[in-house]
Amino acid sequence: MTEDLTKIKSEQLKVIDENVQLKKTNNELLTQLNFRIDTLLKKNNLLTSEIESLKSKNKILIQEKETNENLLNLSKIKKIEDEENNKLIININDKKILVYHKDFPKTMNWEEAKKACENLGEGWRLPNNEELKAAYMQLHLKGLGGFYLNDESVSDYWSIEEDKSESNEAYFFCIANGLIQNTADSNGRDKEEEYNVRAVRLVN
Repeated sequence: MTEDLTKIKSEQLKVIDENVQLKKTNNELLTQLNFRIDTLLKKNNLLTSEIESLKSKNKILIQEKETNENLLNLSKIKKIEDEENNKLIININDKKILVYHKDFPKTMNWEEAKKACENLGEGWRLPNNEELKAAYMQLHLKGLGGFYLNDESVSDYWSIEEDKSESNEAYFFCIANGLIQNTADSNGRDKEEEYNVRAVRLVN
């Protein structure tokens, strides 16, 4: 009987030891698990912080891109406005006529002048008498257009208009005094005379 009790008690002690050891093991595992959870939470918080930082940087980049695009658009608009403001425009009977920004570099006879203007393309041509007069009144008298800068001794400009009675005669305009003249009235001069050339075209 005593031996049996001793055996039972020994087994109980053994079970108790095993439970204590199991509890100790469980606690160790729980500690390790908590440590891993804390580590993952810290990493997750770090990743969340990095994501927010990246979002903030991306937002800044988007704003900078939009700002740059706006500045570029404003620059383009300003360039267009500057180009428009720098254009030499004359108005005749509700029509806008664009005057070429400079004279041709040399004087020409009438046929050469006519071809030179047409060769610019885009509808450029020699101006008529009315257009030359308008350029004189609306531009030259206001110090605009830079007329006859190539040679100040030559102030005459060819007109596209010809003398209807004389095929070898044409009109020209004196920018110095604002007068239209006919080569037939100028001491025998004709289309072979060499005058300044300034092209014009209708504004689209």
